[in-house]
Amino acid sequence: MARFTRLIESLSESFRRGRARSLVYFHTDHFEPWRSMAGRIDISEPNAEDIGDFLHQTSQLDYARRLTLFLKPAFRLAPSGGDVRSADGDGLGFRPLTGHETEVHDRALRAIASSGHELQVHLHHEFYTRNAMYATQARYNRDEFQRAYLAEHTTPRQDEARFRLLTEITLEAYRRGSGQNFERWFFVHGMWALNGSDRDVCNIDREIGLLQEMGCLGDFTFPAGRAHTDPVHKAPFLCRSVDRPKCYDLAEAEPRFAYGESPRDRFFIWSSPIKHLYSSIDYYSKEIRASLEDIERVARELVQTSVFLDGTLYLKTHAHSMNTDYFDNIRRPIYPHFHPGVQALLGVVFDAASDAGLDIEFLTAAEVYDRFSSARFDGSTDLASDEHTLRRRETEAATVNAMTALERLEAFGALAASVTHTVVGRRLAQMGETESGCYGYYADLYARETLIHPYEFSVARHLAQTLPDGARIHEFGAGFASMGLLLAVAGFDVLAIDADPRRLATAAAIRAELGRQVPWVAAKLNFKEAAIPAVLATLDCDGVTAVATDVTSGVTLEALGPIVAAVASRYRSVVFDAERFFARTRTDTEMEAVRALFAERYGRCQPLPDETLGRFYFDAGPAEPTSASPPPPPVIAAAPEPAARVAQASPQIAAATLNVGQAARLVDDVGVRIMIERIERQGLEKSGAGAFYAQVDARGRLTQSYDLKVAEWLLATISPQTPILEIGAGVGTLSLILAVMGRRVVALDLDSKRIELGRAIQDALSARLRGGLGNLDFVTARFPVNPPPVAPGSSVAVITNMVFGWDEPQQIAMLRHIRDFEAAVVDADRFGVKRTNADERDHFDSLVREAGMTLTPLELVPDMRFVRLDRRGGRSRLAEGAEASAEIGC
Repeated sequence: MARFTRLIESLSESFRRGRARSLVYFHTDHFEPWRSMAGRIDISEPNAEDIGDFLHQTSQLDYARRLTLFLKPAFRLAPSGGDVRSADGDGLGFRPLTGHETEVHDRALRAIASSGHELQVHLHHEFYTRNAMYATQARYNRDEFQRAYLAEHTTPRQDEARFRLLTEITLEAYRRGSGQNFERWFFVHGMWALNGSDRDVCNIDREIGLLQEMGCLGDFTFPAGRAHTDPVHKAPFLCRSVDRPKCYDLAEAEPRFAYGESPRDRFFIWSSPIKHLYSSIDYYSKEIRASLEDIERVARELVQTSVFLDGTLYLKTHAHSMNTDYFDNIRRPIYPHFHPGVQALLGVVFDAASDAGLDIEFLTAAEVYDRFSSARFDGSTDLASDEHTLRRRETEAATVNAMTALERLEAFGALAASVTHTVVGRRLAQMGETESGCYGYYADLYARETLIHPYEFSVARHLAQTLPDGARIHEFGAGFASMGLLLAVAGFDVLAIDADPRRLATAAAIRAELGRQVPWVAAKLNFKEAAIPAVLATLDCDGVTAVATDVTSGVTLEALGPIVAAVASRYRSVVFDAERFFARTRTDTEMEAVRALFAERYGRCQPLPDETLGRFYFDAGPAEPTSASPPPPPVIAAAPEPAARVAQASPQIAAATLNVGQAARLVDDVGVRIMIERIERQGLEKSGAGAFYAQVDARGRLTQSYDLKVAEWLLATISPQTPILEIGAGVGTLSLILAVMGRRVVALDLDSKRIELGRAIQDALSARLRGGLGNLDFVTARFPVNPPPVAPGSSVAVITNMVFGWDEPQQIAMLRHIRDFEAAVVDADRFGVKRTNADERDHFDSLVREAGMTLTPLELVPDMRFVRLDRRGGRSRLAEGAEASAEIGC
C-alpha cells in the first residue's frame, strides 16, 4: 500500500471528520454457477467443482469469507405436460431435476451452507414471463414455441403464477439441498428490473407483493447496472406493494426510512447514492476495469457515497463471481475479490478505517437487515437527499460546545489523561511494548501514570489563553500525541507529527476512544508520519503555531541552527522547550544558546508566564507592537457582527502588496471564519454555506486549487480594465480573489443566501484592506440578466464547477448567451452536467461549435478540462491582447 499512503491518510481523515465509529462491509453476489460452457451442461460436476473452488479460495481472504451468495436456480422452461410442473391452465412450466442432477445440486448447496457464506435467492425470469424484448424476440429467445406462447397466449395472471411457481420450487430445492428453512429470505432481481421497472425485462407489477407472500423480507438488487431502475430514494427504505410498475418510487407505496423503523408489513429495499460503477467489482466489464485504474477516485466514491448511519459506514459491493468471462480460456479463474485492483481498492479503505480507529465488521445481507430493523435511532428520516452518507456528514463543521478554549481544556483534560492511560494499558497487554510503540520510556510513564505531564497541561493552558479559538497548531515529535489531545479537546485544529508509525497507531486508538466521549476530537486531531524538519516544506504552515515539548534526538547543539532556521521560515510563532528541542541541553548556558537561535529569527522570545513551567518553556513570535506605534485602526464597513470581529482581529493590509497565493490565503482566513460563525448562528442551509461550501477541510480552506489557477490565467491574460463576470459564483471565492487583486468583478448567483454569505466575507475583507473592495458587486439573479450587470461585448465570462443537470437544449441556450461576451473561460467537464469520458467531451465541443464559438483548451489544472470560448468569425481582443503581451515580453 506504499503508493496509496496519501489516499489512506485522506480517507482516514474523512472517517474522522465524519465522526465514523465503525465500518460494515458486505457483498451481494449474483451467483450463477449453473451455466453451460466449454462443453459442460448447467447442473454438472465441473460446475459443482467450480463452486467448491470458489468456497475454498474465498475462505483464505479475510474480507471474502462471509459473502452473501444470491444463487440463481437452473430450472428449465418446457411445455406443460408429463413431469413438467406448471400452474393451473398454463401452457408452460418447469422440468424437475433428474436424480443425478439433484445429487450434484444438493451437494453444492450443502457446501455453501457449511461455509461462512450466506445463501439467498436470485431469480431471472426474462425468458419465463412476457416482456418487450427477451421473451418475445427471436434474437433472444430461440425456442419458437415458447416465444409464440409468451407473445400471444400468456396473460398477466399466468405470468404472476409462473413467477410464483418458479420461486416456490426454487425455495423447495434450496431447503432440501442446504438444510436451511428459508422461512425468511432476501432477493436480487435478474437483470435488475424489480417490480416491472424495465419493461424489456419484467412486466410483473405486483412482484414485491408476491415476494412478500412467500416470505421474502427485502431486496438487495441496487445499485443497478441499468441505472433507470434505481430507486429515487438515497437511503435504505421500507415500502408497501402497489400494483404498478416501479412501485417503490411512488408515494402510494408509503416509503419510510428503514434504519430504526419496524418493518411490519413493509418490504425492505437497499438503496444509496452510490452508483453501479463504484460498487461493482465485476472486472470482466471493461468499464469496471477502467475505473480500477483510478483507485483513488473509486475509493473516494465508495467511501463518500455509501450509506452512513449512526456512526457506521455500510459498504456494499456486488459482482457475478461465476460469470463465464472469468472461466473462458483460463486455466484457473481469478474471482473478483482476488483481482489486484479490487484488492488495492478494498485494502486502502480497510487500512484507512483501521488508521482512524474504526471497528471493522464483515456481515451478510440478512445481518445488515437485522441491524437496521433492530436499531434505535431518532435521527433524520429524510430519503430525498444524500444526508445519510459520509459525504454529507463530513461537511458539517465539527460542533464544539460553547465554552471557551480554556474552559474546554479544564473540563475535558483529565478525561483525556484517563483515556490515554486506559488505551495504552490495553494495547500494552495485547501487543507488548514494541508493537504498541510503548517502548521503555513510555512504559515507565504508564507505570507512573504520567503519560500526560503536568507541564503539558500548563503549555496547553497558555495556548488556550493566548490563541484564537479554533487556531491551527502543529505538534512536533508527538509520540502518543498527549499534547495534541489536550489541544484538540480545547477546540484547536491539531496536526500531530511523529516518525514512529507504532506510536501514531496507538495515538489513533486513543483519539478514537476519546472521540466517543468528546465528539469534536476526531475532527480536530490529525496525524502525520514524518520527520522534522524534512516534512515542513510539504506542510501548509501559514498562520499555524508550532509546539515542541520534549523533542529529543541525536542532534548536537552545534547542528541545531538549520533546524531552527527551517522552523522559523515556516511558522509565525513557536512554543518550545529550551531543554529538549531536538538537542538535549543541561546547563543555563546551553539553554541560552537555544534561546539565542530563536531570538535571531523571531522578534519576540520570552518565557511562558506559568510559574509551574520553570525556566524551560518559551514562546517565540513576531514582536508585539509598542504603544508609540500602534497599528492603524481598521475601517469597518457595515457588516454582520462576526465580520466585524474578524476585521478587528488583524491590522489592515495593502492589496497592492499581495500575490495571488496571498490573496487566496486572505480570502480563506476571513471567509472560513465568517462561514463557520454563520453556520453556528444560522445553521448549515440558512447560513448560505450549504453542503458544498461547508466542505472546508481541516486546514481551513475555502478556495480550491482551480480558483488560483484560473485567477492567475485571467490576471496574466486580460487587460486590467476588462470587467469579469463570474456566472454561478456561489459565495464568490474566485471573484473575491480577483477583487483583492484589484480587478473589476461581478459575482452572479441565483441563491440569495450564498450571495449574502459572499457579501459578509466581502465586508470583512474590505475592513482588512486599505481601500476596500468596491470593485466587486454581488448580484442575485439567473443568467442571463436583463439589463446585464456588465457590457458583454467588452467583458469576460467565467464559469467553474456549475453542474445543474441541464439537458442539451439548456446547454446550447446557455452557450449562445455566453457567445455575446468578448470571451469566456469555462470548466468544460462541469458545464451543466458532469462529463467523464471522451464521447461526452466530444459532444460538448460539438455543442460549442453549434452555438457559433471556437474552443481552445487551457492547461490550467491537471485532470480538469478548462477551455476558452471565443466568438467564431473574428479574433477577440482577449486573444489579440494575449499575443501583444507575448510579443513585448509582458
